Amino acid sequence: KEVLESITSNRKLQGVLSYHYGDYGEHPSRGAFVMHSMICVHYRGGAYYPVGGPLSIAKSIATTIEKHGGKVLVRAPVSSVLVDEKNRAYGVVVKGKEVLA
Repeated sequence: KEVLESITSNRKLQGVLSYHYGDYGEHPSRGAFVMHSMICVHYRGGAYYPVGGPLSIAKSIATTIEKHGGKVLVRAPVSSVLVDEKNRAYGVVVKGKEVLA
């Protein structure tokens, strides 16, 4: 907000310049201008949307994980994360059962 106000007092122009603040989840009056600038640069070449929607990315990743012997749990009630002596996660506990990574 401070940066836009230093550039112009035109409220409509400020609105146009900050229209995609929703992409980073913060109102322009509270958002960091550097984050706003990064989003602007991101869109300079145009916006893209994955064919099949964003869920297609997750499904593709899940297929690859399962193909290599992994498990993908959705909305699993994880009660704890299992970590080794080096503080690296190696699994989770779901409904009292260990699910190893």
